[in-house]
Amino acid sequence: MLNSQSTQEMVENPTIVILDDSEADIALLKIHLKKYIPECIFVTAESKAELLKKVEWAMPDMIISDYNLPDTNGLEVLLMMKEKFPAVPFVFITGMLNDEEKTAETILLGADGYILKHNMLTAGEKVQSIIHKSLEHKSTFEAKQATKDKFDFQSEKIKELLSNRADYDMISMEFQKLLSHYKAIVD
Repeated sequence: MLNSQSTQEMVENPTIVILDDSEADIALLKIHLKKYIPECIFVTAESKAELLKKVEWAMPDMIISDYNLPDTNGLEVLLMMKEKFPAVPFVFITGMLNDEEKTAETILLGADGYILKHNMLTAGEKVQSIIHKSLEHKSTFEAKQATKDKFDFQSEKIKELLSNRADYDMISMEFQKLLSHYKAIVD
C-alpha cells in the first residue's frame, strides 16, 4: 500500500477533476480519496458543459468520470479529455463497467483505470497508484527528452566544429564521447 506522504512528496496539491451527476457519489469518492491523498484539490462537475468550463482553469492532474451521464457517455468524455490533456490520467468511476468487453474497450481507448461504485473503498489506493505511475512515466519522458536535448546540442557543436576542419582532433574527441554516451544508453 502506498502512503499519503510519498504522494505529497511527488505531487503538491494534485488537482482531481470529478465528473459525476450524483452529488452523493462525488461526496463519497472525495472521502475515500482524502484518506490516501489528503492534500488533493477537487474540482467537480455534474455535466459535460460544466466539465468543459472547469477544465479550462483547473489544470487537472487527474480526471475521474462517471461512465453513464445524462448528457453524454464516458467514452466521449475520455476521448475529449485525452485530446485536450493527453498526459493526464483518466479514470472511470461507475457501476456499469463489470462487462469485460466494455472494460477492455475503455482501457484501449486510453483510460488509466476504473473504480466500481459498489467497491468505492478501493478508490483512494487506486487513484494514488495511478498518480504515481503517471509521475514515473512523466519522469522517464523528461529524462529521455533531456538526453535528446543533449544529443541535439552536441550534434550542433559537432556541426560547428566540422565547419572548421583545422579542429579535427577536437571533433574526433567530441564524437567519441558522444558515441560512448549513446552506446551506454543502448546497452
